[in-house]
Amino acid sequence: MIWKKKKAKIEKLIIGCSTGYLLLSFGYIVEYSRNVWYYSDNSSVSFSYCLLWSFHPFIYSLSDLAICESNLFLVIDITVALACSKSLHVYNKNLFIKMLIIYTVTFLADVTVLIVSAVNNGDMFFNISCTYASFLPYFYQCFHIILLCLLNFLAVLIILIDIVLLLWHKRHKTNVQLVKHKRDIVILKRLFVNLLFTLAIQSFPLTMSLLASCDVLVININSLWLFQVICISAHAIFRVIQKTAHQGNFQRFVENHPIWKIAPL
Repeated sequence: MIWKKKKAKIEKLIIGCSTGYLLLSFGYIVEYSRNVWYYSDNSSVSFSYCLLWSFHPFIYSLSDLAICESNLFLVIDITVALACSKSLHVYNKNLFIKMLIIYTVTFLADVTVLIVSAVNNGDMFFNISCTYASFLPYFYQCFHIILLCLLNFLAVLIILIDIVLLLWHKRHKTNVQLVKHKRDIVILKRLFVNLLFTLAIQSFPLTMSLLASCDVLVININSLWLFQVICISAHAIFRVIQKTAHQGNFQRFVENHPIWKIAPL
């Protein structure tokens, strides 16, 4: 059922998620390059200066929401395909328009909280390195990461429901239907693992920050963000290796099992 969907639609959602990871990596490069450049400079600047010249908070917001919402809408789109309901055809057709609207609304809400935080901290001064965790208010950081976690939790919940429903209806399938059914479950399990990893790396900074605020754990916040970067990079490398291995196995299968030509009737 899933493979009957237009590949262009799934590829667009995957490209949206990949673009988010690319923007996120660019934001990390900007932040840590600035931190290294001003490492020995103890000058103090205002909140507006950091927000204007270290634009990585906006990059983080764009990329994080792109990753979460691309995964969420990919799960919703696959759920619609599994439902195979004609009444959902209009929703499926206008998926990208609705996704763009929701993405714009959530991004504007996130930026609004950031601007309000900037107004409330207009009289404060920070180090010129303008590290993300050092000059952005704790309230905004919590709001941003909680929003991401909610989107990820929703995606994980939907895909779990899909897997449970597929397993529940397995007993009512014929032998031919079981082959397609098993393939759908394999795809959903792969998406589930990917969503869990995304949820883990985006909720990790919030969890550690809450522990640090409760004096349970004292740790350098920059190390947390660096650890998050390593997780994202490791995940990307793992996906590339996994895809290369699958392609290699498929190529060997084709070489060992040539396609027979069918004689004309």
